[in-house]
Amino acid sequence: MKSIHRTNKTRQPISQKEIAPIGNLPISLSSFIGRKYEIEKVKQLVLAHRLVTLTGAGGSGKTRLALRSGQELTGKFKHGVWFVDLASLRDASLVTNKIVSTLEVHKGPKEDALNSLTTYLSKRHFLIILDNCEHLVAACAEITESLLQKCPELRILTTSRELLGIPSEVTWVVPPLTLPNQEALKKPADQRNYFKQVQSSESVQLFIERAVSRNSEFILTADNCESVAKICTRLDGMPLAIELAATQVRSLSVQEIAQRLNQRFQFLTGGSRNAPLRQRTLMAAIDWSYALLTIKEQVMLQRLSIFVGGASLEAVEAICVGGEIESVEVVETISHLVDKSLVTASRLERGETRYRLLETIREYALEKLAESQDKINIQNKHLEYFVQFGEEGDRKIKGAEQIIWYERLEDEYNNLHAALKWALESKNIEAGLRLSNSLVYFWFVHGHIMENVIWLEKFLDQKQNVPSVLKAWSLLNHGVMLRVSTVDDDKSMLLHEKSLRLFRELGDRRGIAFTLNMMGVIGLQKIEPVKTEKLLTESLALQRELGDPWGTAFTMQNFAPVALQKNDLERAKKYAEETVLWFERAGDQRGVARSLEDFAEIAQLEGNPAHAVALMAKSLPKLITLGDRGAVAEVLENLIISFAALHKYKMGALLIGTTEALREEMGTSHNRFEYKNYPKAVAKIQKNLSESNFNRNRSKGRGMPLEQIVDYVMGETNPPVTKPEITTEEEIWFQLTARERDVMRLLAEGHSNLEISQKLFLSEKTVRNYISHIYQKLQITSRGEAILLARKLISTSEE
Repeated sequence: MKSIHRTNKTRQPISQKEIAPIGNLPISLSSFIGRKYEIEKVKQLVLAHRLVTLTGAGGSGKTRLALRSGQELTGKFKHGVWFVDLASLRDASLVTNKIVSTLEVHKGPKEDALNSLTTYLSKRHFLIILDNCEHLVAACAEITESLLQKCPELRILTTSRELLGIPSEVTWVVPPLTLPNQEALKKPADQRNYFKQVQSSESVQLFIERAVSRNSEFILTADNCESVAKICTRLDGMPLAIELAATQVRSLSVQEIAQRLNQRFQFLTGGSRNAPLRQRTLMAAIDWSYALLTIKEQVMLQRLSIFVGGASLEAVEAICVGGEIESVEVVETISHLVDKSLVTASRLERGETRYRLLETIREYALEKLAESQDKINIQNKHLEYFVQFGEEGDRKIKGAEQIIWYERLEDEYNNLHAALKWALESKNIEAGLRLSNSLVYFWFVHGHIMENVIWLEKFLDQKQNVPSVLKAWSLLNHGVMLRVSTVDDDKSMLLHEKSLRLFRELGDRRGIAFTLNMMGVIGLQKIEPVKTEKLLTESLALQRELGDPWGTAFTMQNFAPVALQKNDLERAKKYAEETVLWFERAGDQRGVARSLEDFAEIAQLEGNPAHAVALMAKSLPKLITLGDRGAVAEVLENLIISFAALHKYKMGALLIGTTEALREEMGTSHNRFEYKNYPKAVAKIQKNLSESNFNRNRSKGRGMPLEQIVDYVMGETNPPVTKPEITTEEEIWFQLTARERDVMRLLAEGHSNLEISQKLFLSEKTVRNYISHIYQKLQITSRGEAILLARKLISTSEE
């Protein structure tokens, strides 16, 4: 059985003479929204394969997509396209009779229905759409296979929440409608286009069309577009759910509808009276699928609902086993749920499979879990697993596996948040503090700084007895994150002093070493080099006694800045070199990249800003790949100093905008270079540019992706290409940067992100960011749209 994905190449449609449409396809009374790529895909599959099954969750629009595709295929089949609705059928033995009656096949009173149907179809060129096969899947599979074997000109398109499972079947999962880009709200430069982006998404277009049919005065405006976008996003782009939500505009504002989606199953009712019962409420649509599951499958679905944002197989095996489900049954049971379109399985670029429930299905399953009296047990297992996961991650992100583990921790961001929330609700303060402490370094690097401050404060405020060593680490980490987020050095120092007293009482040399180091960092900010060096020296001696390469490097990296404060460039260079060696010994490439900043600052002070730029251009891609936005901001600030010295004022203004946007996004104004030449560099750039020129470049930098900034810094981005008398489509093509056009060409050829990264020698994360920026530039919202548009643009540009 073959499985077709959206990014795969497909065979060209069979060339046939157009013929007059024949069949019984019903005429829809409402308009069909979007799905251009999906319709083309289904048509290609049907013309290339004899049996195609459209699968997807209930309410995903399988039937309407099949009908629309069938309408566009009517001229391709001599004897027509015929629609057979099996939804109301309950007796599997009547499936053949249903097809016979729909196709108006003449059958004698004692003649076998399947023989009559086979004889009728054997010499005819038909496309039959079998709709809603999931509750009769065994019978549909048997009949379909028999007909295809004996009727060479027959093609069948089925819709089913579960695969038929026969060898000739090609399956295609119907994706949700495209959603608006909510990330645009976080970037001020993109907010001007936010309304247009919302308006262009398929899910919003469907909401508007159905809302207007219920309330003719409804209109999408700049004031309500964010609420409409939230409704469509929270409903996962599921057509049925969006249509049911849109009916509520008769009596509620969209803001009120969005607020009530926490009770979506009680709220989203009132579908068309003529619709099947399962489509009149959201609850009924999912009840239909849930009732077809075995007891094991129902229990697995309930337990999977505890995960927020998906789960790895490792996590599922750790948390979902017990009672009705044995460990050896996990893979088989979850695979059945994937086959039945209740769970999605996606293969991550690092080879790991991740399982996820659409949010609507997750909330349904979570209600069932609460009814089962098993919820508290599963929540406790979830918390226990992620405490251990967080502590392992804290170790791994400081070594050779850091790239994978930064990604894994980011993938589990929502699960980690849910585990912390449950720890607080269940008063498991020890588990909450263990998890919060384990996430400090990850959250610091990935910019989730305020979140860590808030969680540590919540757990420390509980005044519950916890092990002294855990309290000491919590006080230390709270002080670290508080200093970074609020630049409150005095309050941070008080917390460090409390933690140091506890560590000394406990004789915990590792805790003492790290606390002294962080106290030294505060001394750096206050420009107290003598006091700072004393603290760091004691810390470094302890780290060396402990034989910890990473801890040694972590402390050593602060000696070079101390030497720079004393204007001792030679000692600074020596310390930086030693720091690199220790980070390399620990396998920490982030630490190596950060050390290049020290070499860059030394180059600046030696009067060689061009060399400083080269060093920072080398470190910047590594830090972006690791997701270290704080370090990226500091590198950019150092680059601003260098570009000011090189009289490249426009580039400096560009980076000022990018850095400001990063700082705002992370919620921190901490600036490592405030004690040096950064403020002077900014003033110099402003002085040498007109106000309008400075503001224009600064604004441009605020909205520019980091990958494009790297291209600018390294001089890799070519200026936009212009040609005389070019068409609008050509203008679109040549507005992309050279690297973006390379990505588009490979997209057009159907390559995956992994293949594109290998061909262009980029990280997969960088490729994803390029594609995201292309979507914004071209105002598209899906990979399917990108592929179709890329082929069109490439064809036009090469004429």
